[in-house]
Amino acid sequence: MLGFIERILIQLKSMFNLNFLNKKGPKNSPTMHIIDGHSVRLILCLGNPGEKYKKTYHNAGFMLADNLIEKIEEYGQDKKEWTKVKSFTYVKLNQLILVKPTTFMNKSGSAAKDALKYFDAKPNEMLIVQDDSD
Repeated sequence: MLGFIERILIQLKSMFNLNFLNKKGPKNSPTMHIIDGHSVRLILCLGNPGEKYKKTYHNAGFMLADNLIEKIEEYGQDKKEWTKVKSFTYVKLNQLILVKPTTFMNKSGSAAKDALKYFDAKPNEMLIVQDDSD
């Protein structure tokens, strides 16, 4: 049976006709993650902090990030530790960075702005994962 992450990726691919692939950049450059023609460096996984909200629909982004890290560690990768910076935490997966705000959903814009500034990234280099309730 397909896991949580695989089902989400299949759903994204079919709903939005997205192409998930890795592409090598110029010589000696890191691997770029290309989604629908855009280079993605950050995945902002939205949710609400705290145990009270852990299994609520608003935490779809947090659930994706946690399950992705769990899958990576299951396949023998080193344990990934979240690093806290300003209004978010992050973990690096080679050149791709998962970001989880430490703010509530209604304040996640400040975390997105802080992450873009911290990693010197452009808005089109960020993929945002959230629930679709709003």
